[in-house]
Amino acid sequence: MRANRLAAMLAMVMAVPAIASCGGDDDTTTTEAPRTVAAEDVGAFERDTPERAVLEWWRYVQFRNAEGAHALYSDEADVTLEDLSRQVTYAASSFVGVPEIVDVEQGDDLATVYMVLQAPGTDAPPRPLSANLREEGGTWVLRDNVVMDQQAERVARARAAAEDN
Repeated sequence: MRANRLAAMLAMVMAVPAIASCGGDDDTTTTEAPRTVAAEDVGAFERDTPERAVLEWWRYVQFRNAEGAHALYSDEADVTLEDLSRQVTYAASSFVGVPEIVDVEQGDDLATVYMVLQAPGTDAPPRPLSANLREEGGTWVLRDNVVMDQQAERVARARAAAEDN
C-alpha cells in the first residue's frame, strides 16, 4: 500500500508540469513596439521622398541631434539652431516610438505626411500627427516647425499638470 501511495504521489508530481502546459499557447513573449527609428525604417523609403525626410528628422530628434534635424528645415521655416536645440532637449521624450506613415498628399513642390504614433508600452490611443514639407533643390525639407511646437506644448501641459498634483 505504501508503494501505491508513493507511485501515486510520483505520478501527480510528474503530471503537474504537463497539466500546467496544457490549454493555451505556451509562448508568452510579447513584442514591444520599437522605441526609436532605425536606419532600416528610414531605408524603407526611397531617397528624396517626403516620407524619408520625416523619418530622418524624427530620428535626429530622438537621438537629440538638433544640428542634423535643423539641416532638414526649409529657410522659410525660420527655425534657429539655438531654438531647435532647446526644443529637442525639452520635448525629445514625446518622440518615443516609430511613427506609422498613413498617407502623403504631394503636389509639385509641397507635401504633407500624415502619421500616427503609438507610444511603446502604453495602451493610450495613437496620436495623429502631420508634417508639412517643401522640395528644395531635389531634397524634401520641413517647411514649418509645427510637429516640434505641438510636442513641446504637449510636454509643457503634462509638466504643468504634474506640478498641480
